[in-house]
Amino acid sequence: MKQLDSLERLVADLARDYHITINDQTVAGHRHFNSDTACPGYYLNQLLPTIRRKAIALEQKKAETLVLPEEKLNYQGEKVWRRESA
Repeated sequence: MKQLDSLERLVADLARDYHITINDQTVAGHRHFNSDTACPGYYLNQLLPTIRRKAIALEQKKAETLVLPEEKLNYQGEKVWRRESA
């Protein structure tokens, strides 16, 4: 499904950019923290382990495609690395 693929890529990108380890504590539905809600819903909740597993695989694959040491300066004069898009 296109939406799930996008969600898996988003989770992988956010985890990499913010140095978050993907696990059942960091990628979970609201219901895991607040018993007053059913979010993310029965069906999506059943897919969370698969979403985490695929996001981890994507995160690892993207880490292998980093292009180094080409660097450039951002508008504040700080060094930034260019990432190859997948």
